[in-house]
Amino acid sequence: MLHVSIYLERIGDQCVTIVKLTKLASDLQSKPELIEGLAEMGERSAEMSRVRAIS
Repeated sequence: MLHVSIYLERIGDQCVTIVKLTKLASDLQSKPELIEGLAEMGERSAEMSRVRAIS
């Protein structure tokens, strides 16, 4: 359980970073490659969470 909590804490820290960067970039013009990159990061995070939950 301790091992799982470490991963959850890292995920939470990364979410905070993403939110901060999103707020900073909200006034900038959006770029399709950036949106695609964020979507890919989200998909990988979801996949990692599922794999960790099964393990």
